[in-house]
Amino acid sequence: MWIWMILMTMIPAPEQDVVLTPTIEWTETSKLPAASTIYYSKDKPLSWNDFKGVPQLQGRSAAITVSGFGYTAGIFRSDDQNTIHIKVYCFFDKEKSWVKPDRKTPYVLNHEQLHFDISYLATMEFVKAVRETRFTDKNYKSLLPALYEKGVQSMHAMQDEYDNETRNGLEPDVQEKWNARLEKAVSEATF
Repeated sequence: MWIWMILMTMIPAPEQDVVLTPTIEWTETSKLPAASTIYYSKDKPLSWNDFKGVPQLQGRSAAITVSGFGYTAGIFRSDDQNTIHIKVYCFFDKEKSWVKPDRKTPYVLNHEQLHFDISYLATMEFVKAVRETRFTDKNYKSLLPALYEKGVQSMHAMQDEYDNETRNGLEPDVQEKWNARLEKAVSEATF
């Protein structure tokens, strides 16, 4: 029995995963071109001046909003803490977003704003998922991109649902329901 104890102490313990504490920061900087990027702000809705892209005159679309979210991440280690620092942003691309000249109405602008709001809500879902995830030095390289991809898929699904149900804004009664739904969701979303 004593010999077994000596052998057991000589076998190295399996290497432990180092837990990484996530810190999340909202940022208005990214690798996106500054001149063509607007970062989401609840206090600054879109205006028609933000839509700089060349409109596609054929087709039924009155306007197109190109928006989404992204992140950067870095690992910081010290003797007493290991952190994964994540910077999150939600953006609108001015150069890829467009409106037909004869369709610049408040109603159409509201419809497009809600597309940007959906991108913001997807960003907040991503942030929530990050906060609820246990990251380690061994899993963060696969978990973080997987959470992001899930968030992007969720965003696209909601964008499609929104356009399908409102028929791209052509159903005013349904649009009004989405207006109320998203206004409530955005007002309740906190970073």
